[in-house]
Parts: sequence; C-alpha cells; structure tokens
Amino acid sequence: MKGGRYQNALAWFTRALVSGHPRASHNLAKMFGTGVGVTKDVVESYKWHLVAARYGHADSKDAAKALEGMLDRNQIEAGRQRAEMIQLGTMRMLLKPEELARELLRP
Repeated sequence: MKGGRYQNALAWFTRALVSGHPRASHNLAKMFGTGVGVTKDVVESYKWHLVAARYGHADSKDAAKALEGMLDRNQIEAGRQRAEMIQLGTMRMLLKPEELARELLRP
C-alpha cells in the first residue's frame, strides 16, 4: 500500500472495529507496531492488541504478551488504560469516519 491507501486501510479498519470485528483491532495494532501508514507507537500497538485479545484474537494475545517484555511499567499501564476505554460494538457512528478515526486512535 502506498500513500492514501494506508489512510483508506485505517478508515476501513476503524469502521470494522466499530462494527465489532476484533481482527480490525489486530490490524490497527500491527500498523502502529510497525509504523506503516501511521506514526509508530508501541503503546498504541499494545492497546489495540489488548482490545483484540479481549475479544478472542489469539495472535494479539501473544503479541500483547511479547510487547509487555519490551515496555516499561508506565507504558504497560498506559496501554491498559487506553484499552479499557475501547469496547467493540458499542461505539456509535455519530462522527464522520475521519473524525471517528481520530477519536479512536487518540492516545
């Protein structure tokens, strides 16, 4: 993917997340973990892996555990707090997709 395609992927993952698809959270975690299409942020990656793991995504469960070995205590706590604010399937599409994406991806 190049340029705007990453933003398009980000928008689709966000829409899927709002609809309750844990794989979307896993994909967001991968984007933040690698910095592909977004600014690299391992705490944000950890947050999205925790969200996906909470809804049964096994790969994200393993990834979150691996990230815990690389993050300090404050980063782990920040990621956990951010993840607690996210609940799949309970968000409403009251905002334009780009505004919703900013809200969901805000640290």
